[in-house]
Amino acid sequence: MRPNYSIDDLNIDIKLLELRQGQEWDELKDQIQLTKESLKPMRLIKKGLGEFNIKSSGSKDILSTVLSIGAGYLSSKLVVGKTQSTFKRFLGSMVQLAVANFVTKKTAVDH
Repeated sequence: MRPNYSIDDLNIDIKLLELRQGQEWDELKDQIQLTKESLKPMRLIKKGLGEFNIKSSGSKDILSTVLSIGAGYLSSKLVVGKTQSTFKRFLGSMVQLAVANFVTKKTAVDH
């Protein structure tokens, strides 16, 4: 047997559902706005740096790493240049690795 609903009851339920849908839509729009704000590049950078929390000894390690990578890359480019040769690119990669390791060891001894 089917339940007996009056048209007035159905209209009231429809109005309640429309109100609920409006409230949920407003909440969704607010959440989208918050998400857009949190995904802005500057906020992501600030959050990342806040979690990183560089200390004085950490900055020396970072400097050492940057120097070794830069020296390795520069030496690789000086040895290889712009070439299509697979052997020369492989040789450049080996030189880059060797120079980066050398600079890392030298800067580690200095600290």
